[in-house]
Amino acid sequence: MVTKGKELEYDSTLIFINNIDLSRNSLMGEILDELTGLVGLGTLNLSMNHLTGNVLKNIGNLRWLETLDLSKNRDGTSALTIIGGSVEDEQNGDDYEKLWLYASIGLGFVVGFWGVCGTLLLKKSWRHGYFICRMISKIELH
Repeated sequence: MVTKGKELEYDSTLIFINNIDLSRNSLMGEILDELTGLVGLGTLNLSMNHLTGNVLKNIGNLRWLETLDLSKNRDGTSALTIIGGSVEDEQNGDDYEKLWLYASIGLGFVVGFWGVCGTLLLKKSWRHGYFICRMISKIELH
């Protein structure tokens, strides 16, 4: 392993590895169960490979894991899921997040627009006040 210019070789001290980047290695098949034995692992990047199947049931053993990247597996589509976990399939999760984002933007626009315009239409005193302010600002500009 080469980190910051230092070349390190691990054989019997694998438990001390805290960063594994195996992205873009054309790895195929399922993730090996032995990875959960690396309890000190903080970053695991398995993106852009051809991995399929489920994420390991014992992934919770990796107490120090902060970053887990399983994106773009199986020819650009995500085929990995966490069993009994809280993470959905990444592609479907992104689609739902985009849908909620667009729905929220649309709803926010409608509520904001009709909150202002509806009030001006329904409350005569506000409507008169708004147009009087507009007339005064136009007079001051000239």
